[in-house]
Amino acid sequence: MPAYREMEGHLITGVSALCFVTWNFAVKVLGAVKTSVYIYMVPVITVVGLFLSEYNGKGSEM
Repeated sequence: MPAYREMEGHLITGVSALCFVTWNFAVKVLGAVKTSVYIYMVPVITVVGLFLSEYNGKGSEM
């Protein structure tokens, strides 16, 4: 196995572990209900942000 494949596997594992730890911290601090609402609001906030950036003319040109 090439060295970059091994490094890629470690990077993916490390990032997944970091996400798991931060998610558990957020649940502990905010509670399960507030954290769940946040995760469902992320796509909505993303779409609104995209719309606002395009509306203001700051979006990329096609």
